[in-house]
Order: sequence, then structure tokens, then C-alpha cells
Amino acid sequence: MPDEVWLPVLSELYRILAPDRHAYLFCDWRTQRIFEDAAEEVGFNVGRPIVWNKESPALGGTWRSQSELILFLEKGHRAGNFK
Repeated sequence: MPDEVWLPVLSELYRILAPDRHAYLFCDWRTQRIFEDAAEEVGFNVGRPIVWNKESPALGGTWRSQSELILFLEKGHRAGNFK
């Protein structure tokens, strides 16, 4: 998908998400900055990324990543946030 599509997608996610709630967005090192910038632009607070160590990446014809990033997107502030 073109990078420009993520701004309206995250804008809609922000619109429908209840106040003081959060969402998790899976990405990799190539798309992390694109998603973080779009999320901040529409109003999300972006926490530190969570690293998912897959331990057993899927088989395939090419090299697979051993890990993925999970972005913590927060709308408003909730008790006990993980920033």
C-alpha cells in the first residue's frame, strides 16, 4: 500500500476508538516511522514500541524477520499507561 493511505486509516481508527482507550499496531522497522508519524498527526499518543520475538519465524523462500514491532497508540490517557 502507498504510504499516504495510512493517514486516513489511522484517522478513522482514532475517530471510532472510545476516549481514554488504546490500540496496538503491528509493523516492522521499515514502516515504524510512517505509522508513528501518521498516528501522531491524527492525535494519538505513541508509546515506546513493543518487540515481539517470534522465536520460530514462518518458513518461506526468503529470509524472514525474527521479530516485529507493536506500536502502542493511546487516545487520551488511561490509568497505568506504559510510556
